[in-house]
Amino acid sequence: MTPFHRYTVCAIASAVLLSGCFFRTTSPGVAQSDLSSASLRRYPADDGTGPPPDLQNLTRGLTPRQAGRLMTIANNVRPKSSQEFHQRGLQYFLLGENGVPSAYRLAIEDFTEALLLNPALLGPHSNRARAYLRIGAVEAALADFERAVDLDAENPELRIRQASVLTIAGRDAEAVLAYDMAYALGSIDSVFNRAKAHLRLGQRALALRDFAIVAEESRTPKVARAAMAHLQGIP
Repeated sequence: MTPFHRYTVCAIASAVLLSGCFFRTTSPGVAQSDLSSASLRRYPADDGTGPPPDLQNLTRGLTPRQAGRLMTIANNVRPKSSQEFHQRGLQYFLLGENGVPSAYRLAIEDFTEALLLNPALLGPHSNRARAYLRIGAVEAALADFERAVDLDAENPELRIRQASVLTIAGRDAEAVLAYDMAYALGSIDSVFNRAKAHLRLGQRALALRDFAIVAEESRTPKVARAAMAHLQGIP
């Protein structure tokens, strides 16, 4: 083997070794400088959405102001604890609520990071469920609300949110059970939604009973009036 050939073989071997080290420390196809972004990790297996795109893809189609706000959150906040990831996730979520829908995926990513550090946190489960709903991942949202209910079984608002997602999923019979729990925990207004679920299930008598309960017991005038209107409108 000539000196030139020996040099070529060594160069190729070195390149292979270096590339192997690089891809062991980064995600495939992602530059080392991008490791700080919140968009690189894969979601948990139960989320049904796959890995999020990188920040460059997330800013496509945004106005310069929207892209700037997204990048400001990504670059200025460096979370280390579960609470810090949760707080940054809330910032992304609020950005999504203000016209930047791609921010929901980054919110999901940060809520996931918070839960990896502390699976017993209620907030990231509940808020990740809300973010999942915004991107149409209904089953993932339902799974998170179910976990949230497990963590705080006496919270009627969580039962109502769980029921609303079950309704979106077309599972009205299960939604009725969740509304039952919310009512048992003191939420009168949840009975209004339970009545509508009974109507969708063709259970007219149960719907009339529930609308009557709301009309009589609700402390929210708007809800009570709506229940009365339903009572008058059901033949």
